This record gives sequence, C-alpha cells and structure tokens, in this order.
Amino acid sequence: MSLSHEQLQQLEVELSWVAQTRKAVKAGEALYLNKLRAEEHGVCCAASYVLSRFPEEVDRYWGPLRTRYEAAESHELVRCGIAIVTKEFSAKGASDTQGLLRMFEREAHPSVRVALAVSIALSNAQQHDDALQFLTANLLTDDEIDQDYHAQPWDSGEAVWDIIRALLVSKRGRRMLMSRFNDLLFQGAPEDRLDYVRYVLS
Repeated sequence: MSLSHEQLQQLEVELSWVAQTRKAVKAGEALYLNKLRAEEHGVCCAASYVLSRFPEEVDRYWGPLRTRYEAAESHELVRCGIAIVTKEFSAKGASDTQGLLRMFEREAHPSVRVALAVSIALSNAQQHDDALQFLTANLLTDDEIDQDYHAQPWDSGEAVWDIIRALLVSKRGRRMLMSRFNDLLFQGAPEDRLDYVRYVLS
C-alpha cells in the first residue's frame, strides 16, 4: 500500500521529530556517562539504557559500560542491567563479542549470564556454543532471572523473549530451541511455562 502525499509529509515531519529528540538526548551524554558511575542501581542502569540507544557510538560507550560492569562485582542488578543493554550493540553488529564471551565465562549470576548469552548469540558470532547451550537450558526461566529483569528501571520485558529471539538468529540456535522445547514437552514441564514459550514462538 502506497502512502498519500499528505501521509508522506506527515511521516517526514515525525521523522524530523525523532531526529531532533535523539540529538537533544545525545547532547546530554556527559551526564549519562557520569551517572553510569552512580552507586544506586536505578540511576546507573537508567544511564546505561540511554547510552545503549546509540549503538553507533559503541567505540566510545563500550569502555565505560564494561568498566562499570566490572566495578559492580557483586551487585547483581547493576551487572544484569548493563548486560541486558549490550544486546542493543550486538543486534546492530557493533558488539565486542570476544569481550562478551570473557564476561560470560567468568559470570556467576544466572540472570547476568542469560543477558550476556543473549548478546553473544545476537552478535551471530561463529563460536558461541556455550552461550547457546546456556540459553536453551534456561528456556524456562526461573523466578530469580525474571525478578532481575523486572527490577530494571525500564521495561526490559520477559527474559524468555530475549532468549528465543537470540536462539532464532542462527540455524544451530533454532535447532537447539526446537529440540529443547520438544524435550520439555515430553518430560512434562509445567504447562503454564510451556504455554508461554509456545505463545512467544507463535
């Protein structure tokens, strides 16, 4: 369906609003980089979320995000929040996949590992079997993972959406997803969780 002249004009106006808004937000980058160092989880992760909206700036933003992630150490919610936003860089083909793999290998918190594995899978790297296996094993996310996702200062949605999206990126991931779902079906996994996975897949 083609757009009318009036609709095209309106679209052009709305796109200019988007561009102006992005420019205005970008102008505050010094503030976001500063707030990234905040001790409060909500402030720090809200800043990381804003920075992730500009994946074209990965060369400048990845270093501060990685530094804050490492500094958080035992602060699971901060590490989870930063790990979640790295998928924005991966989805645009701008992530440091090797860095993500090292972070994933050393990470102990399940929710953070899920977020990092999602980012690795979305980068479509060739060697990420460990990440794919971890995602398929956690297809039916537990309460701890869901709580850490829901605790972020933006609507990060359900972890299972990220997991399935990441697995669907590669042929191997798709095969592993289908195999895992069938195994869970035959093993008698909780119907409510299986129904939700089925809904997301549909």
